[in-house]
Amino acid sequence: MTCGWTSWWVAKQIESRIGAKRQSSFFKKGLMQIKLVEGRGDRVPLPIAWEDCSWQARVRVVARPVRRDSGFSHFRSPSRVPRTFPRAGSRRNILSVPPWKIRVTLPSSLMKLKSLNHRRFRLGFTLIELLVVISIIAILAALLLPALSRAKRQAKIQQSKLEIGSIVNAIRKYEADYNRMPCSSGAMQAAATAGTDFTFGTDRLPDLPVAGGGSGHILSGGTYQTNNAELMAILLDLDAYPNGQLTINTNHVKNPQKSKYLNASMVNATTNAPGVGNDGVYRDPWGNPYIITLDLNNDERARDSFYSNPTIAGDPSSASNPKSGFNGLIPKQISGTYVYELNGPVMIWSAGPDRTVNTALPGNKGENKDNVLSWGQ
Repeated sequence: MTCGWTSWWVAKQIESRIGAKRQSSFFKKGLMQIKLVEGRGDRVPLPIAWEDCSWQARVRVVARPVRRDSGFSHFRSPSRVPRTFPRAGSRRNILSVPPWKIRVTLPSSLMKLKSLNHRRFRLGFTLIELLVVISIIAILAALLLPALSRAKRQAKIQQSKLEIGSIVNAIRKYEADYNRMPCSSGAMQAAATAGTDFTFGTDRLPDLPVAGGGSGHILSGGTYQTNNAELMAILLDLDAYPNGQLTINTNHVKNPQKSKYLNASMVNATTNAPGVGNDGVYRDPWGNPYIITLDLNNDERARDSFYSNPTIAGDPSSASNPKSGFNGLIPKQISGTYVYELNGPVMIWSAGPDRTVNTALPGNKGENKDNVLSWGQ
């Protein structure tokens, strides 16, 4: 039963108890008036509280009869009810029930309230909802993580290229200022004796990981070996390395102008840390040392000890003999064998994201494919 139907039913029950005729009308804001017609008639205001509910009401009317003069045009308030009754039998007196004497009881057990004021909102999530959310997050993570990994990898490659370019520019500026390459006298003598260029490799450093066999120990030709720390001491104008060891630039003998040609980050570490470590070695974003080759025989070509190998530098798709060089390297015949050189005074490269090289594959295959080079890219 709806609330509107219940209001009409309540009115009918009141009429049946007090013996009056009923005329009813509904007004706004939930106010219903019941018109009791007897003689001139009176209006009994009955306030109705409208709720979003459905219920079955049982009405009980408790009436205390009082007598009043029929000449009253409306019901009197409790303070104006006559304290004495007119004599019995008077035709002008009628039995009436004042509205304040009517009590309607609505058992709460029969009502099913759905009032907004009494709604209790649920807190927390169900197990199914949590599982659905976790599944969605897992799917999104599976889609995003590979993309983030690729983006991070590309960012490190770009950083390595920038660092390699900075080293090349620093070497050229030094050569322009001093008309010589930034290296020690030991490297100059070794190159002159071997009749080749000099490679600052992995001497006194861990070997590069090698796939397919072979040695990852990158060395230069001749008896004198060193790594790029010697070169960094000159370009950064270091009198001593951060670990306290003296450099070949003690008292700025290799850089009298005390110019800082390279802007490299210094890190408080000796191994596997990007940047220039305590030992003066410049490492790439993956922790491997940069391999640097300088033209020390003054032929305007650089011959790297790793990329001079025909197996690595030769292009396998080339049909010529000798094969054309990979990434612009040029073959050169020496004592009946071919080696490959770069038409330029500086070669710098990194082992790349996989930190691995392969001496049995061309430079564009396998572990060598992701090497970061200063030429041909």
